[in-house]
Amino acid sequence: MTPEPKPDAVRRQAGVWFERRQADILTVQDEAAFQAWLAESPAHARAYAVQEALWKALPAVPAAAAFNVEAALQHRQRPSIWRRAQSWLARPVVPAGLAAGAAALFAVALVLPVLWEADVRQAERSAPERVHATEVAELREIALGDGSRVTLGGRSRIDVAFTPEMRRVILAEGEALFSVVSDASRPFIVEAGDTVVRVVGTEFDMRRGVSAVRVAVLKGEVEVLRRQDVGLDAPPRGVSGRTLLAGEAVSAPISATPISAALALPEAAPIDVNRAAAWRQGRLVYENARLEEVIADANRYFDAPIRFGDDALRDLRVTASFRTDQIDQMLSGLEGAHPIRARRQASGAVTLEPSAR
Repeated sequence: MTPEPKPDAVRRQAGVWFERRQADILTVQDEAAFQAWLAESPAHARAYAVQEALWKALPAVPAAAAFNVEAALQHRQRPSIWRRAQSWLARPVVPAGLAAGAAALFAVALVLPVLWEADVRQAERSAPERVHATEVAELREIALGDGSRVTLGGRSRIDVAFTPEMRRVILAEGEALFSVVSDASRPFIVEAGDTVVRVVGTEFDMRRGVSAVRVAVLKGEVEVLRRQDVGLDAPPRGVSGRTLLAGEAVSAPISATPISAALALPEAAPIDVNRAAAWRQGRLVYENARLEEVIADANRYFDAPIRFGDDALRDLRVTASFRTDQIDQMLSGLEGAHPIRARRQASGAVTLEPSAR
């Protein structure tokens, strides 16, 4: 496994690339090398985005105050900022008074480094630490920066953004099993649509389906909340929610409107913890589930898309258990047990239609 680049080194590299691109001195080969550097790690792209964000914010600095920019930023190795400050100095400036001007310059020299660090923190806070995604039928285990681990199911994606106050993950697509290292001072937050899970240390499975987000606890306990009840810019505290213990699960509807988003969470239901994360061993298990949810999961492990030719089939309730590498056999089982025809096309795509029987 390639080691993660050190933040300070990445920031310096991003500064060099930004400096050279601003000076317009890159050859075609240099630009290709820059694009390759960006593609090496999400940390590279994020660091370069921070450089751009800070650059765009600089015009707010008054021209008269730019005189001492070099002294304030010299140790930060930002010659491009100094050249831009020099261009501000070329603008006509009418001083309001020598004493006032000197005081302003001195203040900028003291305050600008602080503003620089604040801008860096804000820019980095707005970008995900890392984006992890899997392909169709791919399973992957990921080690997070705090020692926690995430196992991603097929065609799944998480965005990770840790801060000193909070460990935050967005389940953007698919399913993930979280094994969270305990840290009472930094809550671990997982978001999926309007559903938010808050934990300290535990193991739980989370699936973002078509119409609901399912949270199943394997060890410890978690608190499940609705987004409108949680302030995610700071560690949420004192918010009521549905507490799940090991062996319990809840399916929270994905809201289509603000009204449905405010609906209370359903009651927790008991589960078999071995079946809850059976997908890690390559098996999908359902009991009285909507066919739409079953097919949505199957599509994450099947090379060709499975579609509904009749929307009425989406709400059909099915109980099924099948291996993720046996989707074709699952479709044949559906045809045998329900009034469904799986029409297979030359491209491999499958359309589910009502059968005549």
